Amino acid sequence: NPNVTFLEYLNQMPEYNGKVMAFGSWDVFPYIIHEERSGVPVNAGFDLAEGDDLTDVERTVNRIQQEIRGPWGGVRLDPFTHHFAMEGLKKHRPKVMYIAYGETDDWAHGGKYDQYIWSAHQTDAYIKEIWDWVQSDPEYKDKTTLIITTDHGRGITKTSWKSHGASVPEGGEIWMMAIGPDTPASGEMKIEGQWHSAQVARTIFKLLGMEYPDPKAGEVIEDMVR
Repeated sequence: NPNVTFLEYLNQMPEYNGKVMAFGSWDVFPYIIHEERSGVPVNAGFDLAEGDDLTDVERTVNRIQQEIRGPWGGVRLDPFTHHFAMEGLKKHRPKVMYIAYGETDDWAHGGKYDQYIWSAHQTDAYIKEIWDWVQSDPEYKDKTTLIITTDHGRGITKTSWKSHGASVPEGGEIWMMAIGPDTPASGEMKIEGQWHSAQVARTIFKLLGMEYPDPKAGEVIEDMVR
């Protein structure tokens, strides 16, 4: 990826350097985030937790990930991504963490509707677990925002849910949610106009009290900022 992500911009700043982490189920995320150039540590695909101070949970997840293989060659099952991320949050206490779950997309591509729905339900539970934990920890409580979104939609017809892209009607439609001390609790909103994923980066910087340095990024989603 030749572009600089918001994670890389943050990691270049002294106050955030070493305090940015990323976890993903798809093995392409080290290249999307450009781990080598950005310096942002990325645990994705079938990466294991590394280091001399592994926790009991990390050692257990490492072992189980090597014993349980999912149905895809380049995407691991989301429980491994989630539990590596949760341990990373508790252990390294980052200021910014990016988590990319992948099961819903891959089960849909495979036409496994029951697994697709099950994984969506499980992702909801993971998001709840993250929120409950940050609200239980004094360092993060009432100082943490979660922004939750997806990279694409699955179309608007009964047969389009297995795929996405230019050939799928409305396959580019996404949704976004935000919860945190600086976001009004407005519930589901109907807005005039259109939001775009390109607006997320500048919105995150706004929530962090900074201006986004890339002029190509979209405008702040003002409805997400109190």
